[in-house]
Amino acid sequence: MLQLLDAHSASIDEYEVSPELIERLDASALTRTDIDKLASAAPVRPTRWHGYVFKEHWEDDRSGKLWGEFPPVVPFAIIDRRIADLALSFWDGPDDKLLTGYRRLEDIVRRRTGVDEHGAKLFSQAFAGRTARLGWKDSDVGEQAGRSSLFTGAYLAYRNPRAHRELGDQAREQLAEFLLLNHLYVLESAATEM
Repeated sequence: MLQLLDAHSASIDEYEVSPELIERLDASALTRTDIDKLASAAPVRPTRWHGYVFKEHWEDDRSGKLWGEFPPVVPFAIIDRRIADLALSFWDGPDDKLLTGYRRLEDIVRRRTGVDEHGAKLFSQAFAGRTARLGWKDSDVGEQAGRSSLFTGAYLAYRNPRAHRELGDQAREQLAEFLLLNHLYVLESAATEM
């Protein structure tokens, strides 16, 4: 835990306290007097907290694995309302939720554009080139091409393999893919008819 706090640039101070105070802390029973004593105490200098960190946590921090201590969590505040139902039950079947989300996005774009295609072909016709049916008014030609490529690339790289074979259950990768899919929904929502 200390190494996680340090990785977040949290200020860590150490204080000398009695074993009784530690017992009350462990029991969630600190008194007002305990809090007042801590507030007026001077922190230990030089700091010694580094000595309490397990060697493997130092190594995990250096190798970039320390963040693996955090469980993957759906950030509901940024989820597009059209896939909120999938986000709420995401961990009940991530593969099914992803495939449903992909199909739903295709249906939305087909309805908006009248293009009768699927996957990358649908998105290419909907967003790419001079004959694009949807686009973003605040973007130049290069940005338009880049956003269009996000749709086609995501379907080619993620949706197609998922639709045609069983993939392993890697929670972090599944959540990252869901967030990519969510971003496509956000982009589609911002697109206007050309």
